[in-house]
Amino acid sequence: METDHTFYELFSHRPEWLAALTGVDLPKIKEAHALSFKAAEARCDLVLEPVDSREVHTLVEFQFYFDWSIFNRTELSRQLLWRKLNLQDDCRRRRYRPRAVQSLVIFGSPKQIPPTDSCGAAVFVFDDLLDALRDREPNSPLLPVFSPLFDSAAHLEKNAKIHYRQIVDRRDLSDADRRLLTEIYLRLIAQRFKDKSPELLRKMIAELTPLAETSLGKSLLAEGRAEGRAQGQLEARADLIRSMKSRGLSDAQIAEFTGLQAEEIRAALAEVRSDTGGKSAPRRK
Repeated sequence: METDHTFYELFSHRPEWLAALTGVDLPKIKEAHALSFKAAEARCDLVLEPVDSREVHTLVEFQFYFDWSIFNRTELSRQLLWRKLNLQDDCRRRRYRPRAVQSLVIFGSPKQIPPTDSCGAAVFVFDDLLDALRDREPNSPLLPVFSPLFDSAAHLEKNAKIHYRQIVDRRDLSDADRRLLTEIYLRLIAQRFKDKSPELLRKMIAELTPLAETSLGKSLLAEGRAEGRAQGQLEARADLIRSMKSRGLSDAQIAEFTGLQAEEIRAALAEVRSDTGGKSAPRRK
């Protein structure tokens, strides 16, 4: 599953949720953003800048696949960020106190952790973090949000409504928090069940919330309308071909009038018969 953007969106919105999840002590954050180091072609998933620039800056990587280079890449980003925060002229002043940078790497599973030096990065496993969070804060909104990542498909389908209500019914959350958490939950649901047909996925999401009220729902509705238009065009073309056939025109004559190849004419009729259970689609009036 694609998780980097999801985690970035969630924890840049609420860095304190990352602190709650990892147990890492973070200073008050002024800004959270992704950062690219163009000269060295290094990019990190999330940088948390404290309100007081003298406090520690935190660099975070979310790693949900195996990569031998993860710790080296993280350390390179940390060093480059350290250099960005601590200018050479400042570092030559004895009384100067360099800005510190700490790095965290959150893995999806222990199997994704390479058996190498972590280069000083604090290492976490996501399901372990969720287990610990469940013990510390059993009512944390992060628990239902992340359920699509680790719950079995059967359990997830059975409890999807419960998890959704656990998010939207939280009166202690702001409207912005609830909107973000529900969007992320629905997005993770869609990723988890990406093998479902678009129609079944739309039905599943619609059982949780009106499709028109979420970004994902609007996207699914747009896809459904596009599918409907495509099917309508297919049926209209087949209607035209059938009408010409009934008037005794040959495939060659139909091809001449419509600009279609003979193979396209046969395929159009076959596709409509297939989509209507082997029967010709009824003519439109």
